[in-house]
Amino acid sequence: MSTCRLPLVGLLAVLVALCGAQMLEKRVYSPIKEDLPYIACESCQKAVKSVHRKINELRKESKAKLSEDSILEIVEKVCNPLIEHGDWIRRFDVSLSKGKVKLVDMGAPSKCRRECRTIARACDDVVADADTDLAEMLYRDKMSLAQMTNRVCLEPCKRKLGQVDRRDVDEYFEEMDEKEAERERLMEKMAAGMPGLPEMYGPDDLAGFKDAKETKTKETKRRKASTWWQWLKDGFNDATSWVISLFYTSSNSNDEL
Repeated sequence: MSTCRLPLVGLLAVLVALCGAQMLEKRVYSPIKEDLPYIACESCQKAVKSVHRKINELRKESKAKLSEDSILEIVEKVCNPLIEHGDWIRRFDVSLSKGKVKLVDMGAPSKCRRECRTIARACDDVVADADTDLAEMLYRDKMSLAQMTNRVCLEPCKRKLGQVDRRDVDEYFEEMDEKEAERERLMEKMAAGMPGLPEMYGPDDLAGFKDAKETKTKETKRRKASTWWQWLKDGFNDATSWVISLFYTSSNSNDEL
């Protein structure tokens, strides 16, 4: 084999290894369904508080009035723990205390595993159905935070739930380095700038999230996720074909010599 072929074969091997590593590294965690009804109210309240604070900050920074569409865009992302608008989720641990499942602010971001996904799911279950109304309330700016929260979170917060003796899943809160969290947010922003990439959920999440109350927003996310995996597959195939074409081009050149 010519010496020119070896680097190309090595490049192809590295490409396959890297793609495989990326696929394995991005493990998708599913929510803990048993916890969902117990944290729905608190997740909704904290989501409304977070987006209310964010909009007020933007109002102070911006000279022009925020449009309702720009506010809606932020509201739609408040339940996504992988980006800035939803990174409040990563600060909370799901904990059992005195028979109640609560969210505890740990003061630092965590790696987004099952409990993080559970908070995100509880948030999305409520906010996805009220995002337009919430965006309108924020745009009109006529209601207090308490009034807004009571309006959006009425349904999950009026449920009567019994005490909880034990939780089957109780994850260790694994604090994440701020640089690592920032790197994840950057990758998510890059993904958002490419067509077909999902905003939050991978295929495993989406399969576990199916239920009778799925909204049009969740249907759109599933379609985006499907497009994403097809995009990844096509991209890998194109890259492989490019490396192989270089290999054969080099081979033909050496044969002519």
